[in-house]
Amino acid sequence: MVKNHYEIIGLKNPESSPLILMVHGAGGDLHHYKTVTSTLVEQGYRVLLIDVRYHGLSQPKEDDTKDPGKTSWTFDDVLQDVDTMLTDIKEKHYQGVDQIQLFIAGLSMGGMIALLYAEKESKRKREDGIHLAGIIPIASGIPHLEIPRLGWDLYAERRATLEDLTWTRSAIIQSSITPYGQDQTRRAMELISNHALYECLVAIATMLPNPSNPPVSYTVRSKLPTLLLIPEQDVLTKPEMELLYQLCVEQGVNAERAYIQNAGHMVILDQGEQVGKHISAFCKRIIHE
Repeated sequence: MVKNHYEIIGLKNPESSPLILMVHGAGGDLHHYKTVTSTLVEQGYRVLLIDVRYHGLSQPKEDDTKDPGKTSWTFDDVLQDVDTMLTDIKEKHYQGVDQIQLFIAGLSMGGMIALLYAEKESKRKREDGIHLAGIIPIASGIPHLEIPRLGWDLYAERRATLEDLTWTRSAIIQSSITPYGQDQTRRAMELISNHALYECLVAIATMLPNPSNPPVSYTVRSKLPTLLLIPEQDVLTKPEMELLYQLCVEQGVNAERAYIQNAGHMVILDQGEQVGKHISAFCKRIIHE
């Protein structure tokens, strides 16, 4: 069992305010959204920040810490964690409203979680008063999309070594182009064990396939309004997100994209205020359409 840790910011804003759930990337934690959150709260939103399982303070309960080899990390578990936290928050902080307008934003792995949650949402009928109004992948890989991806097969096939994992930790830290971003990435990275991070990366890799033969065409899994936030200096996810935008347009999805200047992969740390302004504008547009 894992303790689900979250924080809800902006409770002084009305219960009727839209709720923006923000999900960090692999090796991150909820504090990575500090400079994004302040902008959103000032614009009248409530913001839900979570530590994804085995990250930050969402750690195993005491009885489960004795055998780290039993640690498992799956996207299905994370999606269930999100549902559990949303149910808890609705009971505690939304007793006076019938429906919550929810947006989900996520960086990197968090963007994959947002996309997978939207896919899950498209296959069920909710009766709990939570309405997912839009998704905001940020510097994200795209689950199920077949494109060439260098190195991920090492994790998908469980061939990655401890040396590879150490390199991955360093690469994530260096993917921020600012000292603040690198310091915050390094701090959060120290909170996740090697075993948990390895399992997390394996799960990510299995969602990011290289092209098959013959290639499989990609169908956008959710028709929800989508904002793609693309860091200008992130050479790995930028082409992938641009391709997703083109596919959304071709398949009739209400999608827009915004490029974040002077930012690397850890864009929420490099340019948090800029990210917050784009998210706020997108949510306002969707709410008032």
